[in-house]
Amino acid sequence: MIIFSKNKELVCMIGKYLAEVQESLNAFRDAIRYLMENHLDEHFRIIAKKVHQHESHADDIRREIEKFMFGKSLLPETREDILNVIEILDKISNPCEDILSDFILQKTVIIPEIRTDFLELVDISCESSKLIAEAFWDCLGKCRKMDEYNVKIDDNESLGDSLEGKMIGAIFDAELDKVEKIIQRDFVKKLGTICNICEHVMDKLVICGIKRQV
Repeated sequence: MIIFSKNKELVCMIGKYLAEVQESLNAFRDAIRYLMENHLDEHFRIIAKKVHQHESHADDIRREIEKFMFGKSLLPETREDILNVIEILDKISNPCEDILSDFILQKTVIIPEIRTDFLELVDISCESSKLIAEAFWDCLGKCRKMDEYNVKIDDNESLGDSLEGKMIGAIFDAELDKVEKIIQRDFVKKLGTICNICEHVMDKLVICGIKRQV
């Protein structure tokens, strides 16, 4: 790593942080897949709890990173850029927790008309989170693949928007009462925010990379 070549402890913490964020997304995907194939039961609640555990661990590591970075001789602008990226990245798990909590509290079942697309959007969200972690390391390194990651994240966000619109259309075409349509729509819109957050993070990483090359 160019920025943190002499700060191995910080690099290690960032690696752990990114791993926890990704594991929270993976647990979210596992929970949704289980729910689609089975039903709301205790095993689903156990998987859902893992999302919160990973998110909580990520929060703890993020706070340690913040303390550590302010104690090091990094350029203020570099420190601010990296902390801004982590702050936004920290929000990725929020819609995951909200969706799983809503499933448990509302006992909602995703209608058959959108299940396939819902699962696809979950997979895209997980892939985007993984790409963001890779782009983060590239940004801290030689910034050789930032354009490639930017294109991939943008493509995922566009595909996510397309799936979101398709699902919302299917929901309002379905034979459901108005309240149920709104509930189903809200699940879709919350899921769609994950790709949007990833795109926001990528925008910050691109700017950070450009600053470092000027």
